[in-house]
Amino acid sequence: MTWNDIAKMFGRWLREFAAEPKVDGPSGSLSVDIAATGYSVSEDEAEKRGLIVNWFVFQEGDKYAWGGKIPASVENPDEGDCSGYTQRAYVEANMDLYHGAAYQFEQCLPVREPLPGDLGFLWSTGRKCIGHVMMYTDGGMVTHSVGGRGVVVDSESEWTDNPRWRGWRRHPDFARSLADRPASGPEAPGWLKDAL
Repeated sequence: MTWNDIAKMFGRWLREFAAEPKVDGPSGSLSVDIAATGYSVSEDEAEKRGLIVNWFVFQEGDKYAWGGKIPASVENPDEGDCSGYTQRAYVEANMDLYHGAAYQFEQCLPVREPLPGDLGFLWSTGRKCIGHVMMYTDGGMVTHSVGGRGVVVDSESEWTDNPRWRGWRRHPDFARSLADRPASGPEAPGWLKDAL
């Protein structure tokens, strides 16, 4: 069997089992109906986001520990750092996320408006890099692990109005509509153009 034969078979399979992708409305989001499976990308994503956020919010009151990575096998940790908690929360949805706020910033993709489970980042002026990560939960609230406070729930505006704020980012396994992708032209802030 040649590569051409394999490509033809895949093309036949694709035409037979998968519908043509279509762009939904002005948001420009792409959807694909997967014939006869009943699988819904948006429902699957919403379920994963719920698992991620619920696990993290349940940890409220835990202690902060600088550099505290949380093993995937630990269901209810007592302490961890900001990126340790976000990384462990994503385990609930069987999704990989690096440890370290700067690594998570690089792994995730920028978005204009957060959805539950999206991550927000702050710049560390002392280290001159991304130094803190938090998770959007919903209703204008974020959850994060903060030195001296532990895992807390705060108002989103408490952080997004901070001059060290570097924006919202989404795990690459989650969808981003065209309308939700930030501008990358001259109107984008300098730090955002560098991050794109």
